[in-house]
Amino acid sequence: MDNPYPEDALLDNQLIHQDEQLGHTVFSREDFEYALRDFQEVSGGEEGGAISEVSDADSVYLGVQEQINRAQADRTAFLDTFQNPQEDDDEDIYDGLPTKPPPRKKVKRAPLVRKGPPVKKAPRKAKELPTEIKVLVDAATNAFIANRYDEALQAARETIRLNAEVAPAWGILAAVYEEREDWRHALEAKRIQASLTKGDTQLWLGTADLALHMVDGAREDSPEEIEKTLKVAMDCYRSVLQIDKTNLVARLGKANILADLGQSSKAVAAYLDYLKQRPYNLRVVRSLAEHAYNARRAKEAIEATVSAYEVCIQQFRSGQTLDDDQVLDWIDVRIFIELLASLERYDESAKWLKSLVRWLVGRNDDLLWDQCQDDREWDLDDDRRLEVEGFHQGQFLPQSYGNGLPLELRGKLAVYRFRTDMEDEAMRHLSHIDPEDAEIRGKLQFTPDIAKEIADQLCESGKPERAILYYDLYRDLVGEALDAEYYVKRAKCHVQLADGPAAEDCFIYALEVDEDNIEARYELAKMYEEAQERDEAFRLVGEALSLEAGQSVYDGLTHRYVVDRGKIVSKPKKYRTGASKRAPNTKAKYRPRRLIGGGSGESARKKFEDEVTARLRERYTECQRLKAEMDANVAASGGHDTNDPVVAEWMSAAKELVDDFRSFREFYSWERYVSSLGYGNFFKAEASADGNTGDERSRSIANMAKRLHNTLAPVETEGEEAAPQKIERQEHRGIPFNDWLDLFLEYAISLARQQRIGEAYAVCQSARDSIVYGKAKDSLMLIHLAWASCAVQAGDEETCVAIARYFMIHNPFVTDGYKMFAALTRVCQTSPTWYQSGPSQKFMLRQIRQMDEILAAKAKEEEDGSGAATNPDSQPSALSETQMASATPAAAPPSPTGVDAVLLVLYGCILFASTSYQYALAYFLRARTVDPDNPAINLVIGLAYIHWALKRQSHNRQYTLMQGFSYIFKYYEDRTTRGAAAPEERQEAHYNVARTYHLLGIHDLALEYYRKVLVEAKAAGTEVVRGKGVPARRREDLSLESAMNIRTYCLSTGDLEGARAVTDEWLVLE
Repeated sequence: MDNPYPEDALLDNQLIHQDEQLGHTVFSREDFEYALRDFQEVSGGEEGGAISEVSDADSVYLGVQEQINRAQADRTAFLDTFQNPQEDDDEDIYDGLPTKPPPRKKVKRAPLVRKGPPVKKAPRKAKELPTEIKVLVDAATNAFIANRYDEALQAARETIRLNAEVAPAWGILAAVYEEREDWRHALEAKRIQASLTKGDTQLWLGTADLALHMVDGAREDSPEEIEKTLKVAMDCYRSVLQIDKTNLVARLGKANILADLGQSSKAVAAYLDYLKQRPYNLRVVRSLAEHAYNARRAKEAIEATVSAYEVCIQQFRSGQTLDDDQVLDWIDVRIFIELLASLERYDESAKWLKSLVRWLVGRNDDLLWDQCQDDREWDLDDDRRLEVEGFHQGQFLPQSYGNGLPLELRGKLAVYRFRTDMEDEAMRHLSHIDPEDAEIRGKLQFTPDIAKEIADQLCESGKPERAILYYDLYRDLVGEALDAEYYVKRAKCHVQLADGPAAEDCFIYALEVDEDNIEARYELAKMYEEAQERDEAFRLVGEALSLEAGQSVYDGLTHRYVVDRGKIVSKPKKYRTGASKRAPNTKAKYRPRRLIGGGSGESARKKFEDEVTARLRERYTECQRLKAEMDANVAASGGHDTNDPVVAEWMSAAKELVDDFRSFREFYSWERYVSSLGYGNFFKAEASADGNTGDERSRSIANMAKRLHNTLAPVETEGEEAAPQKIERQEHRGIPFNDWLDLFLEYAISLARQQRIGEAYAVCQSARDSIVYGKAKDSLMLIHLAWASCAVQAGDEETCVAIARYFMIHNPFVTDGYKMFAALTRVCQTSPTWYQSGPSQKFMLRQIRQMDEILAAKAKEEEDGSGAATNPDSQPSALSETQMASATPAAAPPSPTGVDAVLLVLYGCILFASTSYQYALAYFLRARTVDPDNPAINLVIGLAYIHWALKRQSHNRQYTLMQGFSYIFKYYEDRTTRGAAAPEERQEAHYNVARTYHLLGIHDLALEYYRKVLVEAKAAGTEVVRGKGVPARRREDLSLESAMNIRTYCLSTGDLEGARAVTDEWLVLE
């Protein structure tokens, strides 16, 4: 393309020509123009200013010929000034130009001290947008105004594609999304627009408002999405506060979001910061009161809330208005007095209650009653009021005295009088709240919690008969929505009335509502201990210990909040309803037996056991039916479906049966029984811990647990072992023990399929620890096999190794035990960490040493007896497995009859996996002397030599490789040349040789053996060829692996057609 500016080209050619002659580096055009601009700005010349304006953008100054000509005219003068300012202008600019810059002289200068305030630099002027961007922005704006949203969206996106830092384009994009109610994309666009205009606080606030609008309308969004949106609004408010720290809208919005996110402590701090600027905002004070109870330092937060309320009350009672013309109302009275009561300032709470109610009913100037200590001011008649000097009957309306006090606040006042030891005044108030009066019930239907609060206080004050009436009133007002706290408090009243059956029922109802309730368990355990039902008491107090250890103990104030009526209640609540049922996967706690009510203890127990036995037999029949359906579904679908509703029903029934079996103390030793309950380690920890730790209730529970443990534990005489327990019967609940074991193991495996591994292990351990199965060798083998299956499902290699070691320990010198170890570690799909760990190596080495010592001792005995010494390593055993001794109880421990090649190869493979190839070869070669014709031994020897040759410290690498390949091909011949070799064995041999060549990087030979695998697959009629055979694929088939490796090699060498051909023939799954 021709240059449109020939003068520029001429100037560039002259500079390049001079540069080639002198051999110096000169300025490029861009450097020259920027340097010229800077010089002109320093000298203050007008031309410099013009050049500065031109040189900002290449597309502009190239089009202005006049500025370029001026730059050419001033070039020489500028260079003289820059390089040699003392020389004349007509000298060559390159004369005297040094090849190296002169060294700088260090000049000591005094530090510059600036006086006055620091100089604030103005923000850099925004770069003017190119014309093309301006046109697109205008087009998007016009299209949006004309309601052509598609055009506006297209223009805005094109603008963003050209320059993503154009804020108006993002604004138009957000506006279009808002019109289309695409709130998520609109929020992202507005957020980006606000970030590009950081100083615009209104834009940040608008973005936060949009996020909060999304939260308000998010009915179908997940909690995670809502939390994410709230955090976006939080970031917007924080950005506003970074720009303007005094922005109260952002400060209040940040506090509200913190409250919505459940961060009560931070929310309280934010509300208090806001109230420092606006102390008369009553809505903020109410929000502060709502979250002060849940703050980490609740007492300090509540005290600050009380102070804030006092400021608002004083402001409003003085006749001045609050922010936004807010009005102090009855709800504020309820909140304020509850705040004071939570601080146990009951006397002050009563005084404020009377003062505020007097003011709200229109007797603000009636200060006579501030000096009165009792509550005669709120009597329904004037009898006691007439006794007060200064009271004038008729001065105020009669409705402003007794009837002006709401029933809820009268009940509050009664509670406060009980707690300030003014029982007469409290009972006088309660006389006006008759729980059996229909009119009273109607007035309390919107505030039923006051009835429960009165009942709780009456129970604490030793008046259980009257408390029961108010509990009945509360139950009638709320219906079936009764929480666990109600049942616990009512049960305590029944305990005071010596009504044991009613108290037991209430405690059990509380546990049905809230199975994690600690207090109900503790109180019920105390009742059972008094009734000599120590087993039941021990189970309950043990669960209380477990629950207490698993949760943090907080102050009761941290679980409260203010509802919309101003009432403060516990949070969170759990209610008992008739339709509530436990989820199938929910862990069920122990259900106490009703042992106190229903006649004598023995008859009640027998009746209860008969009912449970009948019910569990029905559940077992149901389990058998569901198991048959599960097996049919597995056969039809070809696999287990954990989401099958039949599986869920079966697991629910099986869990109930298994839990019943595990709860029987008769089936376990005492220590196992205590451990199975989940708190066996408590007593060990208590031996070394201080007995005074924890609060009073925790110490009481711990003391009861130790007391029951000492009472129930079997007495062991010093130096005497406990007598073994025996079970004479062969069934439980009419179900044979063998069927119980099948149920245990099937249930554990089902739990493992659902990845509930901890529960599966617990079920297996319970079966193993049981006296029923603990001494039966066949049962223990089945239990550990099921346990191993659960570990494989979980990918738990540590447990797999532990179970394999169990089989090897209890079946010493049996080859199948070593094979079990290898199989479990192979099918466990994890890294071989525990397989090659130090404990595994030491265990296997001990096995080898024991075998050698026994065989050496036998050889020595034979030599002494017959004089014919034999070497166990030189004479291979004819048996593939070692033989065990007699299995009778009086028989000696089993001993090996010969060297076990499997054990030697297994230990060598462990060393091989830990890259100790040289040491592994010693054991492999020893195993080969025992079994020289075993192809697997030849394979591992060859691989060990080849891997050893690839190590950096290897000597004579080529010879080692030759040794390795000699064993590899000996293995290959054994697998392929035998007449009875199966196709799977030939495939395996081809594949292993190919992988060996592949390991060494000899890909052409590897490719040849991979193809042999595919040939064998075709010859055998393998099922993986597309369109042939049955859909299932044999586990031994290696055609897919070989085809994948061939495809990878073809792709790496650029043979795309070969890769496509292999893929089409072998790697298309239908």
